[in-house]
Amino acid sequence: MRAYAQSSVVLIVSAQVLIILGLTGCQPSETKPSSLPTDLKKEDDDHGHSHGPSYKPETFAKAVAEIKKRLEHIHVDLTGGHLDHVEDEIITLREFIHWLPELAGDTDMAEGEWNQVQAVSREMLKSCDNVDLKIKQGSLTVEDLSDLESQLNKQVLLVPFAVDRPAVSVPLSTKPEKPSSR
Repeated sequence: MRAYAQSSVVLIVSAQVLIILGLTGCQPSETKPSSLPTDLKKEDDDHGHSHGPSYKPETFAKAVAEIKKRLEHIHVDLTGGHLDHVEDEIITLREFIHWLPELAGDTDMAEGEWNQVQAVSREMLKSCDNVDLKIKQGSLTVEDLSDLESQLNKQVLLVPFAVDRPAVSVPLSTKPEKPSSR
């Protein structure tokens, strides 16, 4: 009888937890990043869910390409004297750099290469810190981006190792299909 009472309590508590989780579900995020460049701000950035921004690259290769594009934008903005745009681009660049190890981990990349992705990503974030400091000092030059560019080139060399995992097809039934009798 005691085991029956314990299992009833467990069942009731489990049901309550499931109901609470079912009622809360995915909640819309409360804030949207205001410091993102306007090309990344979209009306439906999070589609009412908090699963990450819609501009997050799907693959490691796409993230590396996006970082390259952002660095090119920074060059243009810097030579044009638009330091405020550079500051915004660096914020976005950091976000893409943070995603690199995660995206590389979603592939069949070997551990050694993944460790390189992670180490170079850390170096890139430190370089972003240096760029931020130069921006605050008002002394940022194109030459100050050379570390970021050389670190990006290291990531580019790792792209061929980021082979996407094949999608696994799981049959719904283990019974063999009967041939149709037409």
